[in-house]
Amino acid sequence: MYTSVTLLFLTAWMLSQCYQETKEFRDFSFVLCKDNKTECPEETTCCNQTNHDKKYFWDCCPFQNAVCCNKVNSCCPEKYKCNNEAKTCDLGKDAIKMRKLRREEKRRMDIDV
Repeated sequence: MYTSVTLLFLTAWMLSQCYQETKEFRDFSFVLCKDNKTECPEETTCCNQTNHDKKYFWDCCPFQNAVCCNKVNSCCPEKYKCNNEAKTCDLGKDAIKMRKLRREEKRRMDIDV
């Protein structure tokens, strides 16, 4: 069994961790996407995508000034071209793997504009 001192220490530690995560989240800057409802972290790019129902939505690309690859819900770094068939980002002879868009990074504002 845990002693009351140990439980007190664990509780204090857990609260400090929650505070750190909340503080880091609050210090994070967001930019508003063109739909005026979705926000992405400042160092990312808003990408407009289409789902299987042909409905538009916005997600965040982990690259700043990225190229959005609309048909595959992915993105490429600035100046690269999307190769949807190979699922790569191409720049001349260089090719890197596409990055999936990150839904967990975006924030959605529940307002009608």
